[in-house]
Amino acid sequence: MDATAPTYVLAKDLSEALAMASRCAEPRSPTSQSCRLRAAGFLTENDRVARAIDTELGELFRSDPALSPLVEATGSRGSRKRLTEHLYRALHEHPHARESLLSLTRGIADPVAGRTPIGRAASRSRSWGWFSREVVLVWMNVLIVVPIVFAFLTVWGGFHRHSSADDLSTGVLKIFVVWVLSFLPSWLYIRFLGQRASALWNEYVLNLHRLAVDEPKYLPRPPRSSEFYEEWIADGGYLQEDDYNIYRQKFNAYYGRAVSSAGGSDFAVKTETLFPVFLATIGFATCWTATLWDLDFVESPTTVWDIFKFGFLGAYAFTVQSLVRRFYQSDLRPSAYASALLRIIVVFTILVPLHQLIDSLEPGVRSAVAFVVGSFPIVGVYALHRTAAVALRAAVPQLTPHYPLNQLDGLNVWYKSRLIEEGIEDMQSLVTANLVDVMLHTRVPLGRLVDWIDQAQLYFHLDHSEVTRHERRRSLRFGDKPSSHPSTEDPSWTAQLGGSLGPGARAGTRTRVKLRQLGIRTATDLLIAFPPSQVDPRTPAGSAGQYFQHLAPVGIDLDQIRILVRVLDGNTELVPVWNWQRRGARIRAPQQTSNRRRVNGLGSSRPETAPSARP
Repeated sequence: MDATAPTYVLAKDLSEALAMASRCAEPRSPTSQSCRLRAAGFLTENDRVARAIDTELGELFRSDPALSPLVEATGSRGSRKRLTEHLYRALHEHPHARESLLSLTRGIADPVAGRTPIGRAASRSRSWGWFSREVVLVWMNVLIVVPIVFAFLTVWGGFHRHSSADDLSTGVLKIFVVWVLSFLPSWLYIRFLGQRASALWNEYVLNLHRLAVDEPKYLPRPPRSSEFYEEWIADGGYLQEDDYNIYRQKFNAYYGRAVSSAGGSDFAVKTETLFPVFLATIGFATCWTATLWDLDFVESPTTVWDIFKFGFLGAYAFTVQSLVRRFYQSDLRPSAYASALLRIIVVFTILVPLHQLIDSLEPGVRSAVAFVVGSFPIVGVYALHRTAAVALRAAVPQLTPHYPLNQLDGLNVWYKSRLIEEGIEDMQSLVTANLVDVMLHTRVPLGRLVDWIDQAQLYFHLDHSEVTRHERRRSLRFGDKPSSHPSTEDPSWTAQLGGSLGPGARAGTRTRVKLRQLGIRTATDLLIAFPPSQVDPRTPAGSAGQYFQHLAPVGIDLDQIRILVRVLDGNTELVPVWNWQRRGARIRAPQQTSNRRRVNGLGSSRPETAPSARP
């Protein structure tokens, strides 16, 4: 028996795959179709090829009944060797099955090259990616040198200027600082191109299946080790065309085909897509050269150019922090550099009219205002808006939405700016956005994104809170005159609300605070705390709200809760939220592996009865 012959290698691979599949075969037989399919899955990643291997194995088991007992007895090394020898003889006795299995498994390993064909394609992709990064690196340095050379020949005076040693050392230090600060954002992207992206595709597919955004068979194939694989197989997902899958096409359009097809290879971006990175690099280099060439503005900012410099410092500080955060979240794309360049342009544009308003302030105050506007341009827009509103009265539209994103828990300024780039500016845009696109483009942790949607669904169905400065100031004062009707609220509850609310707060704010003090912060929390079958039974015999009558004295309007529960219970936009919560981690009882267990690593005792898991 030649151990290097293709037939023997095939028999050995089949025996190992069948042995591994038989370990998880109970309560089914180790030779059942599901176990044969699992064994075929150990031999190939292609589901259609696995189905073909399963068919050939089924014919081989039916023609040779002696194989089944050998597979069931694969518990030791000797039994596995006997199974390999028997498979070797069976394959020689059935040439059709042998040739078919050899043809199906021939592409698994390449003995000449020592790697799969996919590996060779990935190797070429990696070599081309490294070459692209080297070219990008050279171009970055060239773009940084251009404004420095231009400033040296014009502002500095070129080689004809006689300079002292101190001037030369200071000039060299400034050039080095300009190079470092201009190259840092570009280096982040060059480093990002070297990251491995296989986890992005697997995480994306698992999130799609957990959200259940579509029928399982229409979603991409999940990893075999996931709990969604059996569901995908049972629904016939292996019969669908992978190349025409809309979810794979969305991913490929954003990250490239190499990430979803190569399965773990490094991915690179085409050179022609790097134009925003190049443009941002030369923009940073130009602004830093103009800022550091004359440092007198630090001590005495007087001109509008000095205000521009402080605005650029604020914009650069915000941009670098944003790029670093997106780098660690695997969300650093060329569009981020286009947004950075746009921020600088917007800041300079806002500072031109804003300088007319702050010109009368102290130089230090003007500098601080310019820096803050550079970090948050919307602050300058609001200042100009209020100034214009005084002159134009009611002709200026309101800029602040009634349901702003900053009222959601956990949504800070960085995530808000990222969502605004995707066209999501308020809660209404968030709850109606395409969840797959937001998940793919923003790289926000999906659990956090789902929680924001869950909160927004509840807040969006209530009256809005105070959003403008005038409304917040009014909420701290007493509102309208007290009503002549006696209040039904418990005085202790009213006092408790008074610690969180102003006396003139809007009704939406009061409802939110009341629900929050009951532990209800999202729409699904409300439906769990007030089950629709109890608070709104919709049956003639049902007694609506009989379990919640004790909440009426503390200010909870049961009629409002009943209508709100009815609306949210029929809201289909909450389906992905429910799927995310129900198809995630589950409470499991601990498994007992022996009759005795260790206690604190010192001794052992009888195992306790495992608590029953909640459904």
